[in-house]
Amino acid sequence: MEKMTITEALAEIKLNERKLEKKWEVVKGNTHRFEHVKDPYGNEGGSKVAIGREIQSIKDIEERIVKIRSAIAEANVRNDLTVGETTRSIYAWLTWKREIAENQKKFYKDIASRLKSVIDKESQNPTAFKDEDGKVSLAKLDLNLDYPYFQTLDQKLSDILETLDGKLSLKNATLVIDF
Repeated sequence: MEKMTITEALAEIKLNERKLEKKWEVVKGNTHRFEHVKDPYGNEGGSKVAIGREIQSIKDIEERIVKIRSAIAEANVRNDLTVGETTRSIYAWLTWKREIAENQKKFYKDIASRLKSVIDKESQNPTAFKDEDGKVSLAKLDLNLDYPYFQTLDQKLSDILETLDGKLSLKNATLVIDF
């Protein structure tokens, strides 16, 4: 059974992905050959044998990537991180970051931007209206949401993401997986 940190495992996956790309190109570039052309793999048992070895090598590398990714996933499920007052498994944090945080951040920014835009517009060019008696009055802006609150939420979310990234980097560098 092998042991390595998650950081090392992720680096190996990237390296293996580059190896796969090269091996795929070798196989794709040698799908056929005319009989009258010298076999470039003649000294290695012939093209069919050499390409067969490449395909087996591809399968082996792919299986190794699956094993490494599975070991990382298991470690991420078993180990917790606390950010602020929230404790979750690393897997749950990564899911939250990927599935929730970016949309949440965009939502907070959109709400704050809309509120700021309407506040700025009304302060520069107030809306006037005629009441039932025909008297012209300035409309009072009634906000349904609190602009500073959404700015605060956006900043808190940025702080959580920054802290999370730091803690994930530290965990990746120190958490050992075995597969």
